Amino acid sequence: MDYTHYTTDSRKQKHLNIQERTIIELRLKDGYTAYKIAKELQRPIHTILNEIRRGTVEQIKNKCTVKMYFADAGQARYDERRANCGRKNLRLVCDKFITYACNNTK
Repeated sequence: MDYTHYTTDSRKQKHLNIQERTIIELRLKDGYTAYKIAKELQRPIHTILNEIRRGTVEQIKNKCTVKMYFADAGQARYDERRANCGRKNLRLVCDKFITYACNNTK
C-alpha cells in the first residue's frame, strides 16, 4: 500500500518563523491565494489567514490607503505578544506582599 499524503510529520502547535513569513509576503505579491501558500508551506489555511491578518498594515500611496502584508510587521506583532507569554516571576506577582512583610517584621 502506497500513501501519497502521509501524516507522520505533523506541524501542529509550531510557530511560523521569519523565513515562512517572508515566503508568505513574496507569494502574496506574486498573486498566490492563501490556499496555495498553505499547501506550499504545509500549514493549515487558517494559520496562513491569521498571519496575513496579523501582518497587514495600511499604507498611503497616491493619496489612497492600501492594505499590504509585510513579514516584518507580522514578526514584530508576534514578538510583542510572545513577550507576554509564559510564567510570571513570583517576585513580580507577590511584590506588594513581600514589601509589606519586609516593612512590618520586627
